[in-house]
Parts: sequence; structure tokens; C-alpha cells
Amino acid sequence: MSLQQSSLRRSSEDHWIPLSDLMTGLMMVFLVIAILFMIKVEREAKQAELQAHRIAEQAETIKLRSTGADAQVNSDDISS
Repeated sequence: MSLQQSSLRRSSEDHWIPLSDLMTGLMMVFLVIAILFMIKVEREAKQAELQAHRIAEQAETIKLRSTGADAQVNSDDISS
């Protein structure tokens, strides 16, 4: 193999190294984006769960108040 052929072969193989470095960098960018998205989704899920818990507590409070008001109305009817 002549020096020119060896040089040509090496130069054609050398372009794969920078290309693989670029692909590795791109993969890392996508990995960071995916991790940030998962963190955001997890926070939103926790907030939704907390809000659902608050709504359930409010519904229970309203139910107890209305039940107490009904009992009070019934006791007023009985005493009249």
C-alpha cells in the first residue's frame, strides 16, 4: 500500500470520530431535556394530588356542614 493510499484511507476514517462526538453530545442534550421534563411532570403530579386532597377535604367539610344544618333544622321542627 502506498503512502498516498494509506493517507487517503486514514482521512476517510478520521471523519467518524468527530461525527461520533457530535452524536454523543446530541444524545446528552436529549438526555438532559428528558430528565428536566420528568422532573416537571413529577412536580405537576404532586401539585395535582395536593389539590385533589384539598378539594376532598373541602367537600367533606361542606358535607358535614350541610348534615349539621339539616340536623339543626330537624331539631327546630321538633321543638316547634
